[in-house]
Amino acid sequence: MPAEHYYPADESTALHASQTRWPGFDLLAASDDIRRPTEWQIHEPRHTVIVHLGGRMTRLETEQDAHGGSRGPALPGECWMIPAGQRYSSRAQGEIIDYAVLSLDPMPPAAWIDGINRPFDLAAGSAIRDAFLHQGVLQLLDAAKEGSDLALMFGQNLGQLLWLHLNRTHKDPRSLALRVAENRLTYDATRARRLRDFIHDRLGESLGIEQLAQLVGQSTHQMLVSFRATFGKTPWQYIIAERLRCAERLLKDSTKDITTIAFEAGFSSHSHLTRVFRTRLGSSPTEFRAAHRQSWTPGWR
Repeated sequence: MPAEHYYPADESTALHASQTRWPGFDLLAASDDIRRPTEWQIHEPRHTVIVHLGGRMTRLETEQDAHGGSRGPALPGECWMIPAGQRYSSRAQGEIIDYAVLSLDPMPPAAWIDGINRPFDLAAGSAIRDAFLHQGVLQLLDAAKEGSDLALMFGQNLGQLLWLHLNRTHKDPRSLALRVAENRLTYDATRARRLRDFIHDRLGESLGIEQLAQLVGQSTHQMLVSFRATFGKTPWQYIIAERLRCAERLLKDSTKDITTIAFEAGFSSHSHLTRVFRTRLGSSPTEFRAAHRQSWTPGWR
């Protein structure tokens, strides 16, 4: 299957791009001006992982084979997982952004580790939080920029560790037969987009399973099964994750007080938002806002 990709790379958007090759994977670091609507297309025989590094987005919509995709601007450190052979597309707008694209072989190089002699299936995913992967990619970019013998040796070992991390943490646990069976339960792009947009536009409202089932013309049981097969989460898990992402964006990009942000994002109170933040992110909303108000310079490092 031929590789097709657009990251994007035309002169109207690309400000900087550099690619380094390591055993088993390639790493692209790029900066793009997305003040005009910008599109990405990916369809490759290798697994692809996109990591948003910084910069402000006002809009991002992604779609992916056999996965519901995402809606809502990317936050620093969020990752998108595109398994080999799947098609991915996205539309974005904002300001200047930095991102990294990790392209890796499903089968590890023979020189790496004895006993791992089969490929791994990457699980599709959108807006995934993985602090280890995020920091690992930053360290790889540092090593590539330094370029010394020790830095390159460090990069090779770190790349192997990241491949193993992806294999252990983001491997699709389903058998081929089960993936084929579950793909028959996934929504087509139109119904997935309808559900995704309905939830995103009503994060500050009370949402119920019956509403979502009615939207796609299914019973609540059918909707629960199909939703999980499409988005990889239950509706409630998905709604909480999107409310948290909304709160993070407002904390980072607005001056609204935390109580107002809590209500706009769909949390019942300031304390409810704080409790979810501490449980999932390990900090309070106030601490998160302070940490993400630090200066960011467009163009990676």
